[in-house]
Amino acid sequence: MLNNILKIAGANAAGQAITIIVAPILTRLYAPDSFGAQAAFITYTSLFSAFATLSLNQAYVIEKWAYRVHGLVIATYVSIISVTLLLFILLLALPASFIVDVVGVNKTVALLLPLSVLFNSIALVQVGLALRDRGFALISLHYLTSSISISAFRLAGGMLLATTTTMIATYILGVIASIIPFLGRRLRPPSLISRICIIPRAVWGYRDFVFLRTPQTFINMFSVGFPILFINSNYGSDDAGFYSLAMSMLGVPAALFSQAVSSVIMASMTDFERMGHSLHPIITRYSSVIAALAFPPFLLIGLFSPMVFSIVFGPEWIDAGLFAQAIGASAYFMFINKPAVVALTVRRRQGILLSYEVLSVFIKLLLCIFSELYDLTAFQFVLALSLTSSFLYVFLIAFSMLDAKGSPN
Repeated sequence: MLNNILKIAGANAAGQAITIIVAPILTRLYAPDSFGAQAAFITYTSLFSAFATLSLNQAYVIEKWAYRVHGLVIATYVSIISVTLLLFILLLALPASFIVDVVGVNKTVALLLPLSVLFNSIALVQVGLALRDRGFALISLHYLTSSISISAFRLAGGMLLATTTTMIATYILGVIASIIPFLGRRLRPPSLISRICIIPRAVWGYRDFVFLRTPQTFINMFSVGFPILFINSNYGSDDAGFYSLAMSMLGVPAALFSQAVSSVIMASMTDFERMGHSLHPIITRYSSVIAALAFPPFLLIGLFSPMVFSIVFGPEWIDAGLFAQAIGASAYFMFINKPAVVALTVRRRQGILLSYEVLSVFIKLLLCIFSELYDLTAFQFVLALSLTSSFLYVFLIAFSMLDAKGSPN
């Protein structure tokens, strides 16, 4: 299992190394408001992708029978195409001024959103299928290709025309490139009659993913992404850009193991659950290991990030370093809670996860109101948000351990 984690983490490390090298150049090419607009665009892409896939891509690894997986895949693609078309029609119908206020970009650029959702959703489907086949090397290549492609396209585009449109367009190109490693895969389909019969039965068997996991995933992504929208509307696009860069740089140490841990532990916990074993020991073990591995880099972030950001990205980005300091605690505990979230998913506790996300968003929205009432600065708001999020992550870890301590499903 550790070899699989290191395999995927190694690919992430290589990709993130490219990101680190390119980032100081990008911050000197693109303005902070471009980073903020791109972050909002990516947030919307993730939100609509969650609806497009109906979270069925997360069920592929759990389903025992291959023919049912095929039904889930067909249903997922039908949903992806439907959501993409509806989103395109909606954007065409909405007034340009409304799109600028909500999305943060002009209508022409916003029309790229359905394309982004389409290819991002396809990538999620392919990762789910590869995970089912224990194709960790393929997943590693996907993550590596994604990191390198997005960085390379942004750099090349920025040298030609460093605008918000360029950042968004190059992001989409990077997502498309990340799908290339999966092109050689083939899913053996059953007969035509079997396909028609499989789809409703397969989807009904995972209706909790559709009706509970999808809203939970959506709310989780909204919870992560809404601070950028709030900061942009209340403190300005520059602060949104600083926050965006801080979040992306905090993802460097986390991304080295986070995606790898989630992928490998999902497969491992599924096997444990099928054998009737309690998941409590594996949650405890991996949470402890992750906490120990993540502590040194996050400690360095907390101590030196303002100085490092100022030197590496330019003096005008020192505020991004201050935001990174504030975000450090929540990023650390978000990293640690990966095994807990995976365990609740494997144990089909979708309702619990949904309730947790609703509670989390509600508390954070109260924090936004508090920020408005007491006129907090952008830094004070981000710090309060980080401390609140840290408490919620610790609560979820403790709850997952107690839940797994009970009898297996």
